[in-house]
Amino acid sequence: MSMTTSNDNQTKVILEAIKAGDVARVRDLVGLPGVDVNARGSISIVSNDEDAAEVTPLMAAAALGQVEIVDFLLADPRIQVNYALPVLYVDMQNGLTTNY
Repeated sequence: MSMTTSNDNQTKVILEAIKAGDVARVRDLVGLPGVDVNARGSISIVSNDEDAAEVTPLMAAAALGQVEIVDFLLADPRIQVNYALPVLYVDMQNGLTTNY
């Protein structure tokens, strides 16, 4: 992958490697300079493009049951585990009270 490859393209390639269960490729791709390991990309989690979802590499690996890749990503200090928390959860963690 060249340095001129866009983040969207990098994310797509990482997600495809995750879907294939290619741990070595994921390690190589995530190790490239400038790669955003928290970037969202579209990937089909089941079998067709109709169920494609915008997910991070960690979300994709977890949804696809790629345990070794999940462990690898969680060990990366750049990974944001709580990247997309629901608003209600954030409110509760911050002690805010609402009438939901």
